[in-house]
Amino acid sequence: MKQILILLYLLIYVGAQSQNLEQFISNDSKAVVEVSGDQIFSLIDHADLELLMPPDESGMPMSLEQYGIDVAAKAYYFYQEIDDIGYQNMVIRLSDADKVEELIRSMSGTIATEVKGYNFVLDANMSAAWNNKIAIFSSAEFPKKLYTMEDLLEEQEQERMNSEVEGVVEEIDEDNEYVEMYEDEEPDQEMLEMQLMFKNMDAPSLFSDVEISKRMADQFSRIVNTEKNNSIAQNASYTSGKNSKSSVYFWVSSIDGMMKDSYPAELTSLFGTSSGDAPEMITGMEEMTGNLIFDTDEIKLDFNLGINPKLASIYRKMYDSKMAPAFFNHFNENDALSYLSFTVDMTTMLKEYPEMAKTMYGSLVPGYEEEVDVVMDLMEVFMDEDAIGELITGDGLFILHDFEEKEMTYKTVEYDEDFNSTEVEE
Repeated sequence: MKQILILLYLLIYVGAQSQNLEQFISNDSKAVVEVSGDQIFSLIDHADLELLMPPDESGMPMSLEQYGIDVAAKAYYFYQEIDDIGYQNMVIRLSDADKVEELIRSMSGTIATEVKGYNFVLDANMSAAWNNKIAIFSSAEFPKKLYTMEDLLEEQEQERMNSEVEGVVEEIDEDNEYVEMYEDEEPDQEMLEMQLMFKNMDAPSLFSDVEISKRMADQFSRIVNTEKNNSIAQNASYTSGKNSKSSVYFWVSSIDGMMKDSYPAELTSLFGTSSGDAPEMITGMEEMTGNLIFDTDEIKLDFNLGINPKLASIYRKMYDSKMAPAFFNHFNENDALSYLSFTVDMTTMLKEYPEMAKTMYGSLVPGYEEEVDVVMDLMEVFMDEDAIGELITGDGLFILHDFEEKEMTYKTVEYDEDFNSTEVEE
């Protein structure tokens, strides 16, 4: 248990007393994560944590204080989307600003400037700002000019046209015989897709370096100038989901909303609305809140998921059921590492499924509502919901008893610089 807590702490890099630091988080944020260092350190102490810290130059384990970050209270991560740019931000409280400044300078090599009472460092699409009390970190994902398959084929065609070789290349082999190599063969589709993927991994930004710097500076300004009445602390959806015992609390404004924002243009053109927008509904899932709670002998994850109003009544009917107590006679919960149980009224679910499918898939593929209706109507005609409900009750139980190490071999594919593939076993 203690090792799990320590690793979690290292991953999320806790900090921050609540100043309240939530005042820096705008109400338009798409997702927020709150890490409560005080809850974590009520179960572990600094000495245990430092055993897993990396060594310093002398080979001694580094101390938490070397980072200059206050580990006693809260830290916040939040995600925003502004003008098609995704911003990932973190706000933490400091115990020693000089140590943090030394760390930032060693990593960026950039001289800080003073902005709004903060030391501000900008490095491409990342920024750091700090004063004697807090630090604010931001990184951004800017839209890129992605290659299409047409772009790739046109580029390759241009390369062939610029080459001195046209159609047939004549080479002299070791026996002075001429060998013909035809270059007008059909390109391998799988190879083209691989080349396209590699090109888009390093696609150029739609923004110039000057524009990126300005956008990052604007983002910092937005964070420090967030008005109290426009902060996430005023959002009832966000605040109502918190548990006072939570070590990690997360909130997502709308899962469907975030998926729509990142809906690929290719799918929008294929499945989107006539106006070119993403479908009205993708998953049917709305806001989500979760609390990760650590205790001396257990870890509990408690989360709530909002459902689109068009589906809520259907789900309510489907899950209006209780698990048969006899199910719990099949295992000893004290001998299990964890277990997950679920129950659903199978008969009701099968009766409600056609209506749910019409709502979801009709929205996901607008223009095909009639076809979806026909398929679902046929399902209702041929399916005996009551008979299936008697055979499959809808109760389920997953039990995790143990972990064990096992060595496995698997096959994978490696590519050389010319994109030639080789199957290897590892």
